[in-house]
Amino acid sequence: MGLTLHSINSTHAAEEEFTLLTITGDLIGDIETLDENSDPETIISSYYELLNQESREELQSLRQTMDRRVEDYQVAYTAADTAEINETLDDLSLYWATIRTIHSDKFTDSVNETLQAAYGEIYSFIAAPVIE
Repeated sequence: MGLTLHSINSTHAAEEEFTLLTITGDLIGDIETLDENSDPETIISSYYELLNQESREELQSLRQTMDRRVEDYQVAYTAADTAEINETLDDLSLYWATIRTIHSDKFTDSVNETLQAAYGEIYSFIAAPVIE
């Protein structure tokens, strides 16, 4: 299955046609009109808007939970509470793994790399993808 959405400017239909979104198989591909220099939140929300409501809500919930746990980590770090730091990092790793699994199920590899890089700019514990 392949789906390509097009937008045509009606006054210059023959001159201006460009791809807005390409979906290959059941995976969502790159949004070609998304500026690669966009801030991470814009990148993430642009791709998440393409998901069904259930997936979008699950990802938003996981991000909110991660945000709360990052705050917990900062408190534990300030208090030098090694046990709490380790527990918080374990939780954050679990939430991130769950998000990555959803990304893998919904998006192409290229989009996964883009989302990982965007998340990495927001959350310091997420490494940027290795691009080969």
